[in-house]
Parts: sequence; C-alpha cells; structure tokens
Amino acid sequence: MATASDKRKPKKTAAQGSKAATRARQAKSQAAIPAPVAASAPAAPPRAAKPGLPHGIILGVLLALVVLVSVEVVILMKDKADRKRILRVVEVVPERGGPPDMPGKFWGPYQVKVNEQAGRLALVDHAFNKVVLWDLATKKHVVDVNAALLGREQFVPKDVDVADDGDYYILDHSDMTVKRFSAQNQLVQQWKIPESVSLTAGKDRDVYVLDGRAQEIVHYQNDGTELGRFGKGKLKNGLLMDTDEAGNIYVVDSGYNGMVVFSKAGKHLYSWPIKEVKPLQMSRMAAVNNQVYFYDLVNNNGIIRVYTPKGRLAWDIGPQRTESFDVGRSGTVYMSGNDGIVIQQIEK
Repeated sequence: MATASDKRKPKKTAAQGSKAATRARQAKSQAAIPAPVAASAPAAPPRAAKPGLPHGIILGVLLALVVLVSVEVVILMKDKADRKRILRVVEVVPERGGPPDMPGKFWGPYQVKVNEQAGRLALVDHAFNKVVLWDLATKKHVVDVNAALLGREQFVPKDVDVADDGDYYILDHSDMTVKRFSAQNQLVQQWKIPESVSLTAGKDRDVYVLDGRAQEIVHYQNDGTELGRFGKGKLKNGLLMDTDEAGNIYVVDSGYNGMVVFSKAGKHLYSWPIKEVKPLQMSRMAAVNNQVYFYDLVNNNGIIRVYTPKGRLAWDIGPQRTESFDVGRSGTVYMSGNDGIVIQQIEK
C-alpha cells in the first residue's frame, strides 16, 4: 500500500533518467582527465667554447721554443770554445828563492813589467823590498834596486815600469816619490808625488801616477814636471793602470768593478764593467796590441780574460795561477811562477 510520502514524490520519466545517466558519465570522464601541467621554461642554450689555439699549434710553438733554446746553448758553447786559449811554456828564468841578499832572486812578486823594445824585464819583490831587472835577450840578471844600492835606510817599491828608451820608473812608498833610472841603471831623477797606488810610463816620455786619495791621474814629463791632472769624477777606487802603445791609459777600478779608459790627453773614452769577476780584489792588468789582459788573484779561477778597449770579451786564457804577469808587443806572456819568471806563448 502506498504511503502518503510516496504519493508526494514525482515520478521520473524515461527521458529524464536517460539525461541523468548521460550527465553522470560526462562528469566521470572529465574527472579522469588530468589537470594541465604548467609549461616549463625553455632550456638555456649550451655555452660557446672559448676561442683558443688547436693543440697541434701549441705543441708546435713549444717545440720551436725548445729548438731555439738548444740553438742558443750550442752557440754559447761554440763562442766559449772559440774564446778559449792556452799558454805554452817557452822558457823559464829560474830566479825564485834564495836568501834576501842574493842578487837576482825573488820571493814575493807583486808586479811584473816587460818592454821588449827596450829589452828589459822588471819585477817588484815585496818580500825583499827590491826591484829586480833582467836582460830580455840573454835572460841574465842585470841589477837589484834596493835600499843598499840607493844608500838609504828604507826603500818600499810599489810599482815599476820600463819606457821604450830603456829608462825605468819606480814608485817608492818609503818617501812617496817617483825614481827615474837610466838604461844604465843610474838614478837620474826623482820627484815627490801625491799618495799614489800605481805608475805607468806612456808614449813620448810621459809618466802617469794614480793618486789614490784624490782618485785622479797626475801626468808628468820624465823630469818630474807636472803637465796636468784628469779623471776626477770618473774614478771611484782605482787600483792600478797601464798604457798601450797608442798612449791610452787603462785603470782597473774596484769601486766601479770595471775598467775606465782615458786618452793620452786625459779625455775619458770608455767605462765598462768586468762582469765575469765580482768583486775585484787583487787585480793585474796589461794593455797592449789593442787588447786588455785582466787577471784577479782572488776571484778569477786562474783565467786571464782578454777584452777589446770597449769591453767586449775576446779570449779566455788558462787556467793558470800566478801572482803577476805582463804581455809584450809580440804577444808573449811573462808570468811569475813557482820557479821564476815563466815565458809563454798564447795558443788556440
């Protein structure tokens, strides 16, 4: 039996039921569709590679550098080999040793000087305070200049040089004078000088002394007349000097650690460092045949180095140990050695 409530509900028609079913299916279908996903940002383009040389070119450059360095090393070695010279002993003047009063003998060589034109070889012996001279042709002893010969209580020779005419000049520190001797070994002139450290006899009877305190060169005639002074401001600590056959004066300067060159008239020509030897301490030097022969007793490894007047290294001679040496115009080297004066030729 139908109740009162059932009577109040409207009855669905067939068409209404069909529409309801359709709407239900559509809702279900839409629920199954996933929600749209937000679009992601586009990917950044790949970075471009930095420009550079291909590996092959880099390797080629490195190889070229290696070859260049190798070539430079070979050139340096060849230059060093081309500069190398040796000394061949020709003769020895066997005058080293003996008691102090024995003529012609020496113990402490300080300076060796030769003049082949005058035919004289001279040596300052600091051990016995004398100057020894030999005849260059015969190698025979000529004279010892000492206090006894001069009739003096003291004689302290510092330097000696022989001029082309055979006269020789001695720098005497006992009374700070230059003493001029004739070729016949007679004292003919002497004159007072400043506190000097070196002496050299130049062309045309010129005599130069190196004033160690004022650091300048004093120019004299061979009779002691002063002709002028030069080098002030160009020298720092001049040690010794020599003249070449053109009359140019060369000064070894330890303050500058190099060579300072002046003309015969006193004009400054060149200054150049001695790069191979530092510092200069006990140096010896000879200027002849447009070359400068240099040796340092302390820092030279026994090598005599030969330079052009402008300072280019030309030869390395040695090794050879010596206290002093000089070079004649013939190119012959006269060197103090253990047995006496060693006379040697330069060979390649």
